Amino acid sequence: MRRDAASHRRRGGFSERPRLVFLAAFAAFLAAIAVWSLATPLMDAPDEPSHVAKAAAVVRGELIGQLVGGPSSPDGIVGIPAAYAGLGALVQCYQFKAEQPAACAPAYHGSARTVSDEISNARYQPLYYAVVGIPSLFTDSELGIYLMRLLSGALSAVFLALAVMAAVTWGRSRLLLAGVVVAATPSVLSLAGVVNPSGFETSVAICLWTAAVILARERLADPPAGLVWLVGASAGVEALVRSLSPFWVALTLLVALAVADWAQLRRFLRWRPAWLAGGFVAVCGAWATGWILVEHSLNVLPPSAPVPASVHEGQLLVMGLLRTPLYFTEMVSRFGWLVAPSPALTYLIWAGLIGLLVVLALVSASWRHDAVLVLLVLGVVAIPVLIATGQAHRLGITWQGKDTLPLAVGVPILAASLLAGSGLGSVRPLVRRTVAVVAASAGLGVLVALWGELRRNAVGDNGPAVAFFRAGWQPPLGIAGVLLLGVVTTVALTALFGLLGLPAGSSRGSGVPAPPAAVPPPPPDPMDTAVPAAPVVPAGHAEGADNA
Repeated sequence: MRRDAASHRRRGGFSERPRLVFLAAFAAFLAAIAVWSLATPLMDAPDEPSHVAKAAAVVRGELIGQLVGGPSSPDGIVGIPAAYAGLGALVQCYQFKAEQPAACAPAYHGSARTVSDEISNARYQPLYYAVVGIPSLFTDSELGIYLMRLLSGALSAVFLALAVMAAVTWGRSRLLLAGVVVAATPSVLSLAGVVNPSGFETSVAICLWTAAVILARERLADPPAGLVWLVGASAGVEALVRSLSPFWVALTLLVALAVADWAQLRRFLRWRPAWLAGGFVAVCGAWATGWILVEHSLNVLPPSAPVPASVHEGQLLVMGLLRTPLYFTEMVSRFGWLVAPSPALTYLIWAGLIGLLVVLALVSASWRHDAVLVLLVLGVVAIPVLIATGQAHRLGITWQGKDTLPLAVGVPILAASLLAGSGLGSVRPLVRRTVAVVAASAGLGVLVALWGELRRNAVGDNGPAVAFFRAGWQPPLGIAGVLLLGVVTTVALTALFGLLGLPAGSSRGSGVPAPPAAVPPPPPDPMDTAVPAAPVVPAGHAEGADNA
């Protein structure tokens, strides 16, 4: 029971070695994220000036700063080096103008002189900022901001790589990799490449969703300790990132419980490591909840354009629903401060991939699992509408697509898990081709989005579609250099998923020989010392029991 599943794979090939899979996935994701970091002008990401300033403050001991604006205000004043203060001026000339190139931005000037800076996220959880702000202690220059971005990207790459490792090491079928690919949208990569906790929160959520559905649907009868701890660690860390993170963690775990085999779940909950991992999640959740209650961290935005009280609730709900397509584009790919859309091809690719996984899952899964997937999809649509309209009279409509991502990434991952549990998940050629096609399609969508990002920054949305390589704005390495690097890293990431999508020595994608028609009785389970062993189930009926 306590032996990790990887112990059975030490003699296998590359995909049967979890550490190598993790390192390869980490390097590939970090490289892809770094490309997006280079392609995004400094501060040309949602609220990046405030996030950079808060990171520089937290790492110097100012967790909140001096609050201003009243008890409900999210604003605060912090004392930080001038190199990390007042950075919003770098994007003012094109911040909300999709047609305006970034060349109008003033030159950056760094200084070690301590100044006061007002930030709008003073009440945010400090964990993310305490790590990302470390480079600001060693340099007061433009390099410091890029290093902060790189460190933020590395944190995200760790959890994205852990998601891949979990799918390959513990998943029933490599088909689950398709869900991870679709979950890692260009928005996830670009947000991970700037100083913004949303990118890290979503990356951890992808890891949590992947590990949780594997544990709930496939490994409850024989849970590897490593997988259990991965679920606990990712749930605990995610809960500490942003104000709504504990809510998303709770919903994720609730969905995992809903698709689990409840008889196996009762046995699992008697296992000591399950209680230890659950205790860690509970402690992190309690800390996050306490921070929210004490610091009022849900007050994260000043009132902008409150909806008049004359607009009744029904009208607000319609307004919220009409914004759903906008939220979808923001979750897939939208540039700058979410004002410049990606080329339409990127949206078509992601809509097609998500639709394909969901429809196939609904056709192949049981009615109970279908119901859970449908409710999850409805939740992704309804929860932003309810939250946004609930505060519309006080704050206006302030919700953004990135705020939904920690829940939305669960849709393709859960759909892929349900599909992997069907007969399709046991057909090696189909699994290999599906993962390869999904990875290649997503890679094309990422490259199209990257091209759109560079074009918008160079010549604006209305500028030339191709001839923009010598524009006034140039990122580090130049437009051509960043685009070339983007092609290389995207191809490498796509090839990695194609390689991992090929199970070694198993028609079921587990890395071990396929079972015979009848499974022999398993050895005694250390977890089950006080519970009778489960009856032997013929292999031909095991899947039906799982989906019942």
